[in-house]
Amino acid sequence: MIHWTDCSNNNAETFDAPPYSVDPADNCEVKGFTFGLLCKGDTCTVSDEKKAQKYLPGVHEGDKVSLHIEGHSVELKSETTNRRLEK
Repeated sequence: MIHWTDCSNNNAETFDAPPYSVDPADNCEVKGFTFGLLCKGDTCTVSDEKKAQKYLPGVHEGDKVSLHIEGHSVELKSETTNRRLEK
């Protein structure tokens, strides 16, 4: 069972048997470590390969990744993959 609200703690929903899983990370307080990255500004290095590969398949520890966090989205760019996620 998954309990969900939006970032303002409104619109609560409960899903009894969803066909997917949810990463327990807080997507309202997104930071580099959320994606397995160690960052200085928008420039990051993969520090947790397993976590980072959930978002950017094929990255390895030490790879450089660009992270850009906006109000309602996050953009991740590696040498091989670009990913835009809605918050």
